[in-house]
Amino acid sequence: MATIYKSKYRDLIITDDDLLWAGRGCMGEGLKGLTKDQQQEKIASMLWALINRCLLHPYFSKHKYSYGKMWIRFSQPINPAWTRDGKFCRPGGRYHGSKYCTEPKLKRRDIMRSKNWSDFSPLLTESLQKAQDGILFPPDQWATDTQKGRISNWSAITERRGGLPIANRYPWGVQIGGEWFFEDKALLPGDVSIEIDPSVLSKYMYKTKNSYSKDFKP
Repeated sequence: MATIYKSKYRDLIITDDDLLWAGRGCMGEGLKGLTKDQQQEKIASMLWALINRCLLHPYFSKHKYSYGKMWIRFSQPINPAWTRDGKFCRPGGRYHGSKYCTEPKLKRRDIMRSKNWSDFSPLLTESLQKAQDGILFPPDQWATDTQKGRISNWSAITERRGGLPIANRYPWGVQIGGEWFFEDKALLPGDVSIEIDPSVLSKYMYKTKNSYSKDFKP
């Protein structure tokens, strides 16, 4: 058995391979310079944002993206399109020779895509396992007036979109670890429930029901 995340659009099981790519993505997105509490909060935010994206986003839920595939597509440091041979950075690519495809960035992406479990910190490993088991809760900062835990995206706080700083463009978001976490306008309302594998409960010695439901509607 395995823990199953459910929405009205699809079910999602997070595999070990999915977790490996999620861990690589978390490292690539950046955890240095943060306290342990800040790292924990940012890791949980990133892991949950892409769980939401898999379950609730119209396109990705329809096409049943795996959690690992979602990470590979979303996270630039591990996205093959942004490697030295990828469509963006290879000779003739749209960004070849630009600041987005410098040798240090390309080398870092090579490194991040090859990270293994032994490279992950104990905190990251524990958070990944909790996400797979269905007992990783979103950070408290996610509970804002209009977005009740449905955050599904993030960008560097310095990014601009449509001529506006990211925080101005999506003012309902929240800043965590140098990133602006927010919800896409395209995201449709929906509930997420988690059917927890009974073996998880005994592993963590939690005296709870086998499943719980959390309302993700604004």
